[in-house]
Amino acid sequence: MMRWLKMLLIAVVAIPVIGLVVAIIGLGVARLSLPASACTVSEASISTLNLEKMTGSDVAARLGCDGIHKVELDSEGFRIETVSWRGDAWPYSVFEAQLINGVLHGTKTVRLDLNVNLPGGQREASAN
Repeated sequence: MMRWLKMLLIAVVAIPVIGLVVAIIGLGVARLSLPASACTVSEASISTLNLEKMTGSDVAARLGCDGIHKVELDSEGFRIETVSWRGDAWPYSVFEAQLINGVLHGTKTVRLDLNVNLPGGQREASAN
């Protein structure tokens, strides 16, 4: 009977600890995959961008730094590239701008924003 209780106690303690370790490793891997832009961009600065009216240099100037460029397609007279910036949300946020022939034609934002508040013992977590 005591052996069974010891095993139950170990399981009750081990499962949450293993879950926490897996979560920490997952967050670490996600953070390492963020683009290495020279600045982080906020939702407020992203909302000031105008599709089909801004060039790539206009976007970089508005956001405060150059992003990480990745050319998707480069053919005669046609070039598609994606530029990525690190977002300001914790633990993970990426903003991508799609440029076609140097003009902004699309945007994509991926955010995982965790907020933990502990006033009065209450916890709140949100994912955006």
